[in-house]
Amino acid sequence: MFTLNYAPGKLKQADNLLPIGQVEMESRPGAQQVISGNINTALGWGNSVVFERYGQLMIWHVIENTFTDRTAGTRMTGTSFQALTGYGDRQRRLYIASGDTVFYIYRRPNGEGDTQLYESVSIVNECQDDQQQPYNLPKAKVLATWRNRLWASDGTHIVYHTENDKPHYWDPINAMQVQSGNQSDVTALASHGDRLMIATPDSLWQVTGDSKYNFSLTKVVSGHGAVGSRAMVSDGRRLFYLDRQGVYELGRDEPLSGDIDSVFYTPDSGAELLLDNQLELLFLLYGGRLFTWHTRYQRWGEIITDAKGLVRIGNRVGWYGVDGLWLLNTRYSQDTRLDGSKTPVRSVMRTWQEQPNIAGVTDLQRVYVGAEGNYLSHGSYRLYTDADQAALMEAGFDIWRHEPRYLTIGGVNLYHEKPEYLNVEIPVQLADYQFEHELETEGYIRLRLFDPRYNYPERDV
Repeated sequence: MFTLNYAPGKLKQADNLLPIGQVEMESRPGAQQVISGNINTALGWGNSVVFERYGQLMIWHVIENTFTDRTAGTRMTGTSFQALTGYGDRQRRLYIASGDTVFYIYRRPNGEGDTQLYESVSIVNECQDDQQQPYNLPKAKVLATWRNRLWASDGTHIVYHTENDKPHYWDPINAMQVQSGNQSDVTALASHGDRLMIATPDSLWQVTGDSKYNFSLTKVVSGHGAVGSRAMVSDGRRLFYLDRQGVYELGRDEPLSGDIDSVFYTPDSGAELLLDNQLELLFLLYGGRLFTWHTRYQRWGEIITDAKGLVRIGNRVGWYGVDGLWLLNTRYSQDTRLDGSKTPVRSVMRTWQEQPNIAGVTDLQRVYVGAEGNYLSHGSYRLYTDADQAALMEAGFDIWRHEPRYLTIGGVNLYHEKPEYLNVEIPVQLADYQFEHELETEGYIRLRLFDPRYNYPERDV
């Protein structure tokens, strides 16, 4: 188990290792770079992604397109909406809140040779005053879709919504005020099944009902909330939210993040949560570190990367930052850049310092490692007395025995990617008072067993 809190026998480091069982861990899938260059913010939209580069709004769908008339803020948010355009006809749109106004993006019909696949559209409020002038649109900072309506917050305690199936009809009276005894500025909105969840820094609220005539606002959590617009996520059944004290699930009092609670000592208002497409892994980006939590096995891992934000495109999850946008690929793949260069995934497991014999010296005879790997996988074992000393010993090992079957095409061998289970015995024969163990691997690994064998005389203390 990976934890940032001192716990002898547990892991203090799990670089690029994801929990996949009660004791098992697996190297993260290789990542593929799909966009190069610095990206400050991005929004996944189906198989596309809208992103900001040097203040310019851009969209990627196999190729990059630029919206020449649009600028983008680093905190823009968005929501998908199926807009009614005719008798039964709907148009798939991405509505974006820029912090100043609301506009949308859609994919337009294209003729031969037309490379501008998408178009951004400014909207005018269809709700007018008695002078036949449109009311101002909300200066939206947060957007969500629920009950065939757009919902928006301008960063104050007010949440606005449109008329049913009319995403451009913002009547000023269609608003709810989130008020409590403490600061109640809205930080996040999320559709959660038959409820709309509203977060403030220290509370959660829910909207129920099915029309503006019976919408009801109720506080459901006090003392905890969401730190930012991307700090609350739902799969329709479970709701996760990121508070200043950690990660919580609606309905549970204790945080899910007890094993990594030291990360939250420093506030991060730009922190993010994201669920993968299989609804098994919860990704947490906080303070520049990217953690993963397995929702079934309730265990943490960490991905080592330099990320500014998280994104889900289609059924793939990834991150973006100064080195572009990367999406996780298949479990056996390598990290692949746009230029085709590849780097194997490097994983590091390191235990907390432990003293098996509290009365004196312990003899460490050997270490057993049980793991699955493929023909590209190899690793090394290192033994330390503590974090400040050089390694007492180091031993390398391969995580496969036999070359797999392959098919030769164009002079290149395409190997059958089937993992091979291997038990490795590493002789040590060293004695000391305390030990820290480290396994470093390159390539795919599924770690099933790590068993140091200690020997020391039992004595009364």
